[in-house]
Amino acid sequence: MAIAGLLVRVLSGQAEEVEAAIGAMPEMTTYGVHHDNHLVVVADAPHEKMEILFRQVRDVPGVLTCAVTSMTLEDELFPE
Repeated sequence: MAIAGLLVRVLSGQAEEVEAAIGAMPEMTTYGVHHDNHLVVVADAPHEKMEILFRQVRDVPGVLTCAVTSMTLEDELFPE
């Protein structure tokens, strides 16, 4: 699995709704609302699916931007 950290900026006043929508995606884990309009999200999925997931996050109503802050393919490159 690939693991990516995301910083999602949302419209003011919509953070809780956006967090719930993103958190409902099975590949996503949210870590709360920060500074009233930012969400920290971790995506865990095969690397081939990441671009689709990023697009799904960007398409959530209320999302302004979705920035990838980190990404690792280590689990895919070096399986146990």
